[in-house]
Amino acid sequence: MSQETVQPTGPKPSLFRFIPSPVEQFKRMKERPVVWIPALIVFIFFAISMVLSALLPEMVQMMAESSGISTEQAQNFAMVSVGVTSIFIFPITLLISAFVSYLIVKVVGGETTFKHMLTFSIFIMFITTIGQVINYGVAAAAGTDPNVTSLNGLIGLEGTAGGILNTIEIFTIWSVILTGIGLPIVTGISKRAGWMIAGILFIITFVMAIFGGAAV
Repeated sequence: MSQETVQPTGPKPSLFRFIPSPVEQFKRMKERPVVWIPALIVFIFFAISMVLSALLPEMVQMMAESSGISTEQAQNFAMVSVGVTSIFIFPITLLISAFVSYLIVKVVGGETTFKHMLTFSIFIMFITTIGQVINYGVAAAAGTDPNVTSLNGLIGLEGTAGGILNTIEIFTIWSVILTGIGLPIVTGISKRAGWMIAGILFIITFVMAIFGGAAV
């Protein structure tokens, strides 16, 4: 006798309600993961952040000088090229994040599917992307460094120290906390394992910041 597939009937998780009520959305996510509409919304924010990063004064000036074009031409070229590039970068980044999360959860004995981890990654990426839009938006408008929501935004160090302080950032820490809270709800792993995974991911970000800062 064939078994009928049980279709989820609960409410879908809401991307914008994720900010005021993340726990409720994690519970909905477990019962009814969704991908396409949330991914499209996050992609729009991601593309905006990419365009804003390309419009930073130092980036535009560098492009204008290296290409021998005017500042206005450099801005237009940057907006178009980065906007197109984001179409490819976004899905690659999202799929890698979901795949890594899926593997880690499976290693620690969690119950999940790739679609659940893809949904989870979209919602977490929503938080970090909002942070990028704010940082790059303020930097492009005010001509400052794109780290206004980080500890380095107050201190202004460069090099390795600046890279480290850039990771101590409101939206990065927020996403780590949400990861620690959400993974146990969505995948059934223990709270301890959830926070360990969140900590490991933050350490990876921290190490990458050290090497990135040292290269500056």
